[in-house]
Amino acid sequence: MNNYIIMLLLYLSLFGTCSGEICNRFALCDFDNNAIPEIVLEGTHGTRRILTYHKGKIILSKSFKYRTMKTIKTDGTFEFSDGAPYYGIAKLVFENGKAKYNILCYNDLDDKEKNIYYLDNSIISEAEFNELIEKQGYKDDITWYDYSIENLEKVLLQ
Repeated sequence: MNNYIIMLLLYLSLFGTCSGEICNRFALCDFDNNAIPEIVLEGTHGTRRILTYHKGKIILSKSFKYRTMKTIKTDGTFEFSDGAPYYGIAKLVFENGKAKYNILCYNDLDDKEKNIYYLDNSIISEAEFNELIEKQGYKDDITWYDYSIENLEKVLLQ
């Protein structure tokens, strides 16, 4: 774990930008529950980049625009939106260090433009969906820190 922290500090001190944006804050979140937290970098326009440790290296796992990864919770779940009718709750899974969505529940439109709600790809009622969204809102948010080398050292070396 110590090598991971040292490599992460070095990586962030050299490459701590968010798709050309200035990185203004960061957070730690163990999205995959492997006891090694990923780091979330957030840029000035809300772009989020996920860095993970894979096979002895720090890699950029995925970049997200703000709407596609909102309100990240300490359990690694987050809300996403891909347009007005399409939103829900997801979690990240990693395959060879690359992050992919694991969509837990979502809202979409059917071919008649009616809302349809899913949980684990099974249709549920609007009330059940709204209850899931409400419960998500009660979960604890991850802790964000202002982006600086001093804060990175303080947080990562605790």
